[in-house]
Amino acid sequence: GVTSFLLVEIWLDLERIKLTQRYDQIIKALTIFFFLISVFTEKDTTLDNLGNRTIAEIVPHEHLYTDSDQEQTLRNKQYRDFVRAIYQYAISKEHPFPEAVAVQAGYESRYGASEIARNANNIFGIKARKNEEGNLIPNIYRAKTKEESKDGTEEYLYQNFEAFKNLEENWIGYMRVINREHYIRKGVKTASTNKEYITALKRGGYATEDEYINHIMRNIKKFKEFGLFQ
Repeated sequence: GVTSFLLVEIWLDLERIKLTQRYDQIIKALTIFFFLISVFTEKDTTLDNLGNRTIAEIVPHEHLYTDSDQEQTLRNKQYRDFVRAIYQYAISKEHPFPEAVAVQAGYESRYGASEIARNANNIFGIKARKNEEGNLIPNIYRAKTKEESKDGTEEYLYQNFEAFKNLEENWIGYMRVINREHYIRKGVKTASTNKEYITALKRGGYATEDEYINHIMRNIKKFKEFGLFQ
């Protein structure tokens, strides 16, 4: 009788151990599952929210500093975060050249610190457009910018830029611009590399600066070395 009782107790203990181990395994599996769900949900939500944010929200004032140059230029000390954010956003939009887009946005907007970026949510330097009647659209922002003429000289000009509500609206505007016929003719749709893409935009008149392509390509190389495009 005692032996049978002890055997029953041992068997029950073993069963309890098995149940405990199974319970621990189930809890561990559920923990990993919900962790992965939260990670992917957070990533998607962050990208969605990014599009709804203004540039001043993406690059808050505390990230800015005044340079010691003659113009006392406002710059973004967290410029790598800006490039990484726009790169990820371009990927979420399935752009074939997210590296080029992120670097171009940074170069055009001083990594979100320029006057046009902060006051017009325009990080791509998109000029104001006209409506069907030939009149400028109402949402414009006028700013003085440095332009390079064909002979290489630089001058400051007041120009009208399109103003946007947030990054998503700016992205839609950028897509509208690069899909214009003259950019398509220059090869923006047939480009197979970052350089071919930027070259097509430059040849289509996107930028006046002679060294535009070289600047963009050097920065792409630099940010790759920083490990931002992963």
